[in-house]
Amino acid sequence: LMKQDSNPAARKIMNSIRDGRLYLGSHFFLDGKDIEEVLKVKAAFTLGLSFLCAKGGISLDKLKTIYIAGAMGKHARARDLETLGFFPPGSYLKMRVLGNTSLLGALLLARNMKCRDMNLSQAGLVQTLNLGTRQDYLAQEFGRHMIFQYPG
Repeated sequence: LMKQDSNPAARKIMNSIRDGRLYLGSHFFLDGKDIEEVLKVKAAFTLGLSFLCAKGGISLDKLKTIYIAGAMGKHARARDLETLGFFPPGSYLKMRVLGNTSLLGALLLARNMKCRDMNLSQAGLVQTLNLGTRQDYLAQEFGRHMIFQYPG
């Protein structure tokens, strides 16, 4: 899952493992099943992100800014997301963590006719990409993303 010599965070994590558990405090720990669940979330995120970038012909390293919103933007720090492999090395410098922006967006649409009109004018440009219909792709790639490192 993680090479101990790969970075300082990996060494710190490896030193926190005792009795098959990752201790995050004196009485708070994650066991193997908990870590697997975190890895599944991370794999789903990076798999979806890489799929979306490939479909759009976009490379993450070419982006000037990466905005992080929603629950991830509210509860996670940019450097931690990079350390856990949600984003490639160096990405944290480009990240802007916005918090949970859905309420603000809803308020803008409810109160501001200009924002509502702009949103409606862009609706025809939105394309749905359903990764769930790509079982071949999922089976082949999901395991490759289940590591605490951004798959290159």
